[in-house]
Amino acid sequence: MQGPPIRAWDGKELTILRDRMFNCESVYESWGRSEELNSTDVLMKVFVRLPYKVKTQFIPLERAGQGTFQELRKLVDSAARDAESQHGKCLVSSKTRQR
Repeated sequence: MQGPPIRAWDGKELTILRDRMFNCESVYESWGRSEELNSTDVLMKVFVRLPYKVKTQFIPLERAGQGTFQELRKLVDSAARDAESQHGKCLVSSKTRQR
């Protein structure tokens, strides 16, 4: 789960992270150890890579006691879908033209 920070419009990297999180979650569930994914260490490794918007969506969940790996994966999934949408891809092309 470690790596460089991911930008909000980087659908490819968000999709890769989402898929890795899903696979990790599936493996840990099959081992009966899914609670280990909710450790502060694991959550922080993912959290530091996320776009600002996703981070701000996760913080209230964490404060409400709902800050789980599964909830974080759902937020990453939503961000990946947004970035891969027609309008999200338009944002990528406008960011590329600005450079």
